[in-house]
Amino acid sequence: MNLTIGNKDYGKVTVDYLAQMLRSITEQYSEIWLTHADGPSLCCLKNGNDAFLMYLRFEGDSGYVSFSPERSQTDFIDFILANGQKDSYPKAQAVSYDEATSACEKFWFTKEMDRRLQWLQV
Repeated sequence: MNLTIGNKDYGKVTVDYLAQMLRSITEQYSEIWLTHADGPSLCCLKNGNDAFLMYLRFEGDSGYVSFSPERSQTDFIDFILANGQKDSYPKAQAVSYDEATSACEKFWFTKEMDRRLQWLQV
């Protein structure tokens, strides 16, 4: 499984290294990609203690996004991509960064969405 944080590609990493890297991110904003050679990928956008997750089954897939029904669907959270672009998503599509790191670690093992979270197909 390959790890990219911002514009830096770390290549294939162990789950222990992944966990260490995710917990060492201190910047307010970060863009994290986990990709498997056979197709599935998981994107995690970080804004402080919040994160937006997008699961793609294959290149070109419209994918799934994290969903927290208890959060507002009319208020938005901004995320800054590695290229400097600002994206905004409803708070209902954000989870805690702790939940996101756990979902990333689970993805490393299963290549699937973390079923402990809710997801919306987009």
